[in-house]
Parts: sequence; structure tokens; C-alpha cells
Amino acid sequence: MDTEQTRRPTLDTVARAVGVSRATVSNAYNRPNQLSATLRTRILEVADRLGYLGPDPVARSLATRKSAAVAFMLRSGLSSAFSDPALTIMLDALAATVDGRDHALVLLPGDESGGPRPDSVARAQADVIVAYSLPDSAPALTAVRQRRLPMVVVDQPAMGGTARVELDDFGGTQAAGRYLTELGHRDFGVISLTLRPDGRSGPAEPERRTGHRSA
Repeated sequence: MDTEQTRRPTLDTVARAVGVSRATVSNAYNRPNQLSATLRTRILEVADRLGYLGPDPVARSLATRKSAAVAFMLRSGLSSAFSDPALTIMLDALAATVDGRDHALVLLPGDESGGPRPDSVARAQADVIVAYSLPDSAPALTAVRQRRLPMVVVDQPAMGGTARVELDDFGGTQAAGRYLTELGHRDFGVISLTLRPDGRSGPAEPERRTGHRSA
């Protein structure tokens, strides 16, 4: 029989059982300083007895339009977050900043397009997006624009209206080249990051262009 007792308890169920308003029960979870300690304890005890687990995080996100999460767009697969030395340092610093602020860090893996799939970006529960070394042509960037989410770019792509964290790669390489030529060296080999997210390594033929200016 489909009765209120057999259905999952809701905020309204608890409110009726305690004899208070729906807003009062909500305050017990979201704004405890608005209630006396005695009333809040009573509400939580009744909620526990009824099997109410608290406000639905998805519903709360829809109501507040906030997810308390930062999405990090990777150029390649999830394994790179644990194997790429530069990326792990970057993620460690970001995690240290997010930690303790009631925010989560969501990793969006990339694929052969050089970034996450647009549908993954469209579904991501996040308030801000971090783009890490993506090519200018990555389709994921269009998805971010469509959602009108604030974005922080690390290294690249070059996009207007975003906060940026970058190094002077060109200036640094130019200084290194000048130093080596002044020492008399003329033949150089360059060890680079992968030119494309296909994982291919080895000598770079002229036709293997990259969409990454930093590389």
C-alpha cells in the first residue's frame, strides 16, 4: 500500500511530525544558528527516527544554483592526473586551496579531441571550470562558453574573459637558446610534452604540428 509511511520521508514529513514549518526544518540543516539548540536537536532526532537523511544535495544545487565544486578539465585521460609530474603538482596545489572550504574537486578526463567531451562539460556539477593546457580548438571550450561558467586557464588556451595562470614559455625558451648559442652550440634536441593526446612518442616529424603553443 502506497502510504506516507512506506514512501521515503521528506522535509514536509519531518515538519508535520515535529509540528513546525518546512522552513524551520530546513534551517536545522542549513542555518542552525537560526534555531535554539533544543529545537534543532528535537528536529534531528525526529528526522533520524523517521529515516530522513537530510536535504537532497541535487535539489539544493538546483535551488541555490551552486554545486560547491570546481571542475578541472584534463587534456588527456584520468591516469595523467596521477602520472604527469607537472600536472600532479598543479592538482596538489589546487586541492590544497579547495580543501577546507566545503568545495569538491571534479576531474573531467580528456580524449583524442584534446580535452573533455562537450557533453561531459555540459553535465558537470561545478561552479567554476579550470582548463589545463588545452588546445585552442578543444570542443570542450565551446561547452564552457555555452554554460557561461567562469573559467581559469592554466598555460593555455588563449581566451578572453578568463583568469590566467601562465609562464613566459617563449621568453624562457629564447633565453635558453641564446645562452646555448653563446656557448658555441649549434645542434639542439628538444624534449617536449606530447604534441597530441594520442600518446605517441618519438621524433616529431614536420607534419606533426601541435595545438599547444607552450609545447
